[in-house]
Amino acid sequence: METVEAVWNEEDVRNLYRLALRREAEAEAIVQEMTAWPSDRLVRTFFTSPEFLERLEPDFQKGERPLREEETSPGELLRAWAAGRLPLSEGGRLAIVQARSWTRVYWLLFSDPQFSQVVGPELIGGAEVVAWLEKFAKADGRIEQVDGHVIRGWAVRLDDIAQSAIVEAWSGGALCSATTTNLFRRDIQDRFGGDGRFGFELSLPAEMARRNGGEVEVEVLGVPIARVRLPPEEQVLDDIAAAARELGEVRALLERLEARLPAAESGLAQPLSDYGAYAAAWRDSGLDAASSSRRGLVVVDAVGAPPRALDDTVRSLLAQTAPLERLSVALVIDSSQAALAEDLRNRCSWQGLGGVSIHLAEPSAPAQRLMAAVEQVGARGEFCLFVRAGDDLAPGAVRRIAARMDRSAQVQAVYFDEDCFADGQQEMDAVLRRRKDPVLKPGFDRDLLLQTPYVGQRAAFNTEALRRFNLEEAAGDHFAADLMLRIDAEGGVIDHVGRVLLSRWPEDSGSISWRQAVESHVRAEGAVASDHEDELGARVPGAVRVRRRADAAKACIIIATRDAVDLLRPCVESIFAMRPANATPYELLIIDHESQEPETLAYLAQLEAAGDARIMPYQGEFNWALMSNRRSAQLRAGPERPAPVPNRVQAPAAAPPRAPASSRSDFWLRCRCGARPHRNNPSFPDRPPPGRSCRWPHRAG
Repeated sequence: METVEAVWNEEDVRNLYRLALRREAEAEAIVQEMTAWPSDRLVRTFFTSPEFLERLEPDFQKGERPLREEETSPGELLRAWAAGRLPLSEGGRLAIVQARSWTRVYWLLFSDPQFSQVVGPELIGGAEVVAWLEKFAKADGRIEQVDGHVIRGWAVRLDDIAQSAIVEAWSGGALCSATTTNLFRRDIQDRFGGDGRFGFELSLPAEMARRNGGEVEVEVLGVPIARVRLPPEEQVLDDIAAAARELGEVRALLERLEARLPAAESGLAQPLSDYGAYAAAWRDSGLDAASSSRRGLVVVDAVGAPPRALDDTVRSLLAQTAPLERLSVALVIDSSQAALAEDLRNRCSWQGLGGVSIHLAEPSAPAQRLMAAVEQVGARGEFCLFVRAGDDLAPGAVRRIAARMDRSAQVQAVYFDEDCFADGQQEMDAVLRRRKDPVLKPGFDRDLLLQTPYVGQRAAFNTEALRRFNLEEAAGDHFAADLMLRIDAEGGVIDHVGRVLLSRWPEDSGSISWRQAVESHVRAEGAVASDHEDELGARVPGAVRVRRRADAAKACIIIATRDAVDLLRPCVESIFAMRPANATPYELLIIDHESQEPETLAYLAQLEAAGDARIMPYQGEFNWALMSNRRSAQLRAGPERPAPVPNRVQAPAAAPPRAPASSRSDFWLRCRCGARPHRNNPSFPDRPPPGRSCRWPHRAG
């Protein structure tokens, strides 16, 4: 007789928690303590515990289906672990691997001769409990709708998934009607496997409403799955009239609720510390993007990933709201995943996906293997979305990305927000996993991207641009950020979807630092990239400091103040202290808003007399933006001193005369997006050029 190892490790104990109690352990200390127990003692303790038995006892006493509230199935990895580690006969091991419900798993365990030597039927309530589990281990099903004399639902034979189930309706001990399962249900296929033809519609005779009080019992292989009661025929007309009245009341109620929604939504905010609750309730809510005719290609990098991770990502792709026939998938795998990839290709093809290609790749730089896949099948998509095996895409992710690509022909890349799965939940369904650590990314900013690759590794690119620019192997895992910098340098537009479209597992930042990738971008402009060291001592992992050569531009530092010399003096002195380190010439302008204190007036006079600052008095109601804007329009770029300014000036009612463009500070002449100065106000540019976007305000040019 084969026996399991005498002592199990910590992962064995955790899996025993998941199999017997369907939950995680209370604490790691308990797990570590139990690793010293013999395996037989562990198995017997868990399967005879009050927590396990109390879940079965109420249903057993009523003779009803056990665990009927369970809507999940034991995972493939958990069943494989049970077959390999629990004391089972050879036949029992094979049967456990194929079991698709908790009830069938438990029946197979307690009916196995070797398992019974460790946990006998008498320890779980006797042979009657095993016989009761056997009865309900044959089939499963649910009634979901009763419409007149038609019953709709699903049913599955747990002893033979490939066989259609015969569904029977009984009333008063007599068979009334029967049918077979022949309607496709993808949700049930995802849970049990098979060909997915598990749905049924069962039509009942009209006289059923008068027989036995209209009560019908629905069975599969002699296993009752539900009891329903049909309404009497004479109630039908009354029910229609009542339904019409109720619909009117519901419509009025909805109108009242809609009027209250704005006020109600303001109280629904979740604290960031409770992001998991927010994600469960709101992450996928809201209107979907408009439909797009673009064809997309999703490239899934699965090299080195476990089988469950690749399966999870493909499932999220099949759940997309975008038309599946316009979506293709390229699976980049290693040799150990070939069989699984072939199975996934068949499943995707059967469910109508636009096409699935498999690309065998050895472990190498991500950019190299992904680009090889794009070169082979890139014609299938007008844009390519790069993800990793294990990523879970929100249902509307592909559709939202396509909508951003539709905005303009200039849009060459799209990135989006992300969050992470909590560790230790790999065996759970993706919809049940707790999410944490949202990464809410800012809009595209080249300077910020040079300092940190905040766009992440998951992004979508226009296929033509991707082939033109290529992915740089030297960028390592930062290939997406590197490519966006090159696209931006050539005038392409990078767009951002401000929603969490993807959940992933926590991961390392990669072996190649971002500084190494940035150096190639800043070298041409004579800048130097170095690892960032925060002046206040904060840790900023992966951040880069870019130092550029000083040019002929001149800066102006504007400080608006009113008295409070105890605040003004340290500010000004800190600027003077850094003067040797600043290669860019600058001018210090202090706007004095009606200061009255003698000490402040004396300090301002001292700065102006020494030539360290220009003092521009201002009278009128305090308005920091107005004061800064009007004084900035009078700035001069040259090093010469301006003419003296009167001691006091009233705030003018109209805009001051505009100085020639050549005399103003370079920083006010042109917006970073390329917009030219407005003819009436150079500090407020016209609209951005076609195809470019900018977050700063512009005039209608």
